[in-house]
Amino acid sequence: MGQGESLPLLHRWRWIRLIQPTTPEERLAQLDALSEGLFTSEKWQGIEIDSSLLSYSGLNSTDVLDSYRDQLFDVPSAVEKLGSALAGFTTVPNAVGLGAVVISMILESVGKNLGEKTMGTAEMLQRVFADEKGKKNSMLVDGHLDSRLLKQWVNGAAFHTQMLIHQARLEGADGSRAVQAAGVYQQQLNVIMDKYKKYLIGITSIQTEYIQSVPIRCYLSFNEGPSRCVDANGCTGVCSSTDTDMVEHLFSKQQISWTKSYFSDLAADIPTLVRQNATFQIPNQH
Repeated sequence: MGQGESLPLLHRWRWIRLIQPTTPEERLAQLDALSEGLFTSEKWQGIEIDSSLLSYSGLNSTDVLDSYRDQLFDVPSAVEKLGSALAGFTTVPNAVGLGAVVISMILESVGKNLGEKTMGTAEMLQRVFADEKGKKNSMLVDGHLDSRLLKQWVNGAAFHTQMLIHQARLEGADGSRAVQAAGVYQQQLNVIMDKYKKYLIGITSIQTEYIQSVPIRCYLSFNEGPSRCVDANGCTGVCSSTDTDMVEHLFSKQQISWTKSYFSDLAADIPTLVRQNATFQIPNQH
C-alpha cells in the first residue's frame, strides 16, 4: 500500500477491533489515563479548599503551626523579630483554627523579611475572596458556573464556617451555629455539584486522532477558559467511553469527590474543634 493510501475498510475494521478496549478493566484504564492527563495539566485549576485553610483548620492545627514555627526559628534572628511582631508577647492564647491562621500570617511576614520560603498563608484571603466574590450566589440563583467560581464558593463557605467555629471557641459555646451552617453548605454544595457535572459534560469531550483514516489515539478536550486543554499523551487507539462516562469518572476521583462529604465531615468534627484551646509559644531568646 503506497504512502497516503487508507487501509482497506475490512483491514481498518480489524485494526480498530484489536486496539479498542473490550473489557471493563481496559476501559477503566483509559478513563484513568485521561483523568490523570487533565488533573495534572496546567488547564485544571482545581476546585479544592485552599491548602493553608485546610492546614490550620483541622484537628491538628496546633501541630502544623508549631512545626512551621520551629522551621522558621532555625534562623537566629527570627525569635527577636517575631517577638516584636507580636508586641512583646511570648505566648498567644486560642492558637487554633482561625487563630492559628492569623499567627501563621505573622510568621510568614517575619519569614519573608528574613528571605525564608513561606507557605503562602498571607495570600490566602486574596485567593479565597478573589475579584468575583459577588458572583458566588449566582451559581444557586441563575446557574452561572465555572470551576473558578466554584472554587471561590467552597472556600468562602469553608472560611465562614471556620469563623463560626472560632467564635464558638471564644464564647465557650457548643458550636451549634457552625454545625447548622456546615449542614446548609453541604446541601447547597450538593445542588451546585449536580450543576457542575452538567457544566463539565458540556465542555469535556473525548476526541480521536486519525492517520490515514485509522484511529491512532484518543485524548481529552477540556474547553474551559480562553484555550482548550488537550492531553498530549492520550491513550492508544479508540476510546469506547462516552463524554458522560468521562465526567462521571472525573467525579469519582479525589480532586472532585471530596465535595460529597467535606462539610458533613466538618460538622461531625465541630464539637471537638470548638473545645480546642492551645497556646502558641515563642522560644526563649538565647
